[in-house]
Amino acid sequence: MKYYLFGIAIILLLATGPVLALDIRGNIYNELAVQSLRPQSLLNPDNIQGQSEFQFCTNGNLIVKTSFGRSSHGYINLEGRYYPAAFSSQQEKEEIIIKALYLDTVTECFSLRVGKHHINWGGNGFFNPIDVVNLKKQRLQPVDETIGNPFIHLTIPLKDMYALDFITIVEESRRIESISELPCIFRTTFSKNRLSGFGFAEFQKEEKPIFGLNLEYAHTIDMNTSALIYGEASLKYSSQRRFIAGESIDYRMQIMEKDQFWAYVLGARVDKSLYASKWLEGVSFGLEYYYDDENWNRQNLQKYYEYLGFTRANNPENYLPALCYIEEFKNSKGYIYTSLSLYGFLVSDLNCKMEWIANIEDKSGTVVSGLTYSYDNLNAVCGIKVLCPYGGERTEFGEAVGDLRITLFSQVSF
Repeated sequence: MKYYLFGIAIILLLATGPVLALDIRGNIYNELAVQSLRPQSLLNPDNIQGQSEFQFCTNGNLIVKTSFGRSSHGYINLEGRYYPAAFSSQQEKEEIIIKALYLDTVTECFSLRVGKHHINWGGNGFFNPIDVVNLKKQRLQPVDETIGNPFIHLTIPLKDMYALDFITIVEESRRIESISELPCIFRTTFSKNRLSGFGFAEFQKEEKPIFGLNLEYAHTIDMNTSALIYGEASLKYSSQRRFIAGESIDYRMQIMEKDQFWAYVLGARVDKSLYASKWLEGVSFGLEYYYDDENWNRQNLQKYYEYLGFTRANNPENYLPALCYIEEFKNSKGYIYTSLSLYGFLVSDLNCKMEWIANIEDKSGTVVSGLTYSYDNLNAVCGIKVLCPYGGERTEFGEAVGDLRITLFSQVSF
């Protein structure tokens, strides 16, 4: 079906009106990864999920952009994925994915985008609790790898520093019987001197509203050093998050119930250029704290692990379905994230990045480090990434399926 959709989209973009410009780009990405499994992990005891220790995949992206007249253009990003070997036995061997597909119209009075795309919605660091629009974004996934969602996005500039946005989302996994069921988001953005941000409200039929605020303050410390201080907060009045209640044979799933669910992030990033250094061109350091009322606490996580053990012993047919209840990076009320990036490390085209994510309540965490080397005017990149979770028994990262994962990758753009 997606082949037909893509073909129709191409025809429409090329055949609708005079095409003033046609820009075709793409890239080819190869990845080889190995991981060591934890046979005693409560999430994968004796490898019940059928995980493999080896993965190889090849991805290809084709990006087509066309212009119609002076105010409109179309954009398509099509990705093909091929997995000769995959970590998960559930992974499709071949996939065709439409990552982005939209039409833009820009005038002096408004801009309108209709289609599937990714919207920048806060998130200067790692955690982003106010993002209610990019439903498929994963924490450890780079933004350029994110699959978009179907949107209608209308922007009306009010003044030079202010704008009003209207957005509605079509959730692909949800059956929509009436247009009145679509969520509607109203956002106002502003920028004045060094302070910028936006506030929004989401409304949906038979659902309680969601409110959010994002603020950023940019400061120049000296000629070679800059800092960014940011914060974001969201307020919900209901939750769909479930947790385990009861004991032994009385285990049951319950929806979290509370009058209000607050979530916020406070963070800062400092960037410094080192023109005088022979072995380092620049450095960037980031630190943030994340709190979320909707997340599980440590007791919820412990109860969930007890439930898994009971289910495996007494109802093994329900064990795999029970794994869907846990959500990554949502198993503590508080998390800390820090990152350190070194640019032009030893040689001008080599970059190094180290990240640390820690669960404050159970003291477990994940360390991610990587090296990337760019050449041919940044049209080719290769590198290595190492992911290492740590922690004790019955902690979030201590019970991770993989103990250590090493990934080698390369990408060529054209």
